Amino acid sequence: MTWVSYDEGLKRATTENKYLLVDITASWCGWCKKMDKETFADTAIIKMINEKYIPVKLWGDSDKILDLNGYKISEKDLVQNKFGPSGYPTFVFMCSDSIGIAKLPGYRGPDDFKKLLAAVNNISCDSIKAIAEAQKQMK
Repeated sequence: MTWVSYDEGLKRATTENKYLLVDITASWCGWCKKMDKETFADTAIIKMINEKYIPVKLWGDSDKILDLNGYKISEKDLVQNKFGPSGYPTFVFMCSDSIGIAKLPGYRGPDDFKKLLAAVNNISCDSIKAIAEAQKQMK
């Protein structure tokens, strides 16, 4: 599994018709390092992610500039402005068109993360889009 930047992940998710798995992390985060060492090193998890997801690392303490279709923003500003995590790590599951499926904070061990991936795999982006569209019309 190869982690990519958020801007690259958005492009790849569209062309490869996959979900995005965004790992919102920070360089100083001990639980994030534990996730990398234990959960994201698990071969079953790697296989599950590679089949359905584009894995994205988004650093909440990085000044790296991302290019989102011509809109330039630093990773840390994107983290705060778009995702507003309550802590690190936070995992965001998204459809290829940036519609969010779920946002879950906190460390997850390998067994819990496998269950989480299996649950998200059963969610249809078409259903999420229909709900989002219905919500827009209700405003």
